[in-house]
Amino acid sequence: FPFPARDLMHIQPGESVGMITSRGCSYGCVFCASSAFWQSIRFHSAEYVVAEIKQIVEQHHTSHIYMWDDLFVADRKRVERILALLQQEPRLRRIRYSVTCRANLATDELARLLKEMNVVEAMFGLESMSPDTLAYLKPRVTVDQNREAVDVFHRNGIRVTGFFVIGSPQE
Repeated sequence: FPFPARDLMHIQPGESVGMITSRGCSYGCVFCASSAFWQSIRFHSAEYVVAEIKQIVEQHHTSHIYMWDDLFVADRKRVERILALLQQEPRLRRIRYSVTCRANLATDELARLLKEMNVVEAMFGLESMSPDTLAYLKPRVTVDQNREAVDVFHRNGIRVTGFFVIGSPQE
């Protein structure tokens, strides 16, 4: 597939640029449109992702890229391959990234891998810190896992951004 026509977006030199490296999510949270549209996750290859990053850096002179995937870390081996390819490109080593994560996947090992990739922000759909509301919205994740995920990423020097659902029927 061709890369998105970012030249139509009027991106200023140095501005943060967003990209999507996969679509879909296999977790089926009640509020999520991705599960309604796609029953599984489809990934761009690590090679495609790094080629797109190169194009973004060359054309837009950015130092920060947001990965707007539903769940960037869904395929750990792909993340490892992306890191390996980025490390082969000296110009790409300085690029900072923001990526999407999920609390029940957060480990020190994953956080260290992302830190090595130069991830500066992990964005988590924490949804709610009420156990009943969270159980309704996001099966298979607990409030304790949300807290631990934040602790893990902070411990590894990665800023955490949490997304929340307000006005759930369970609140």
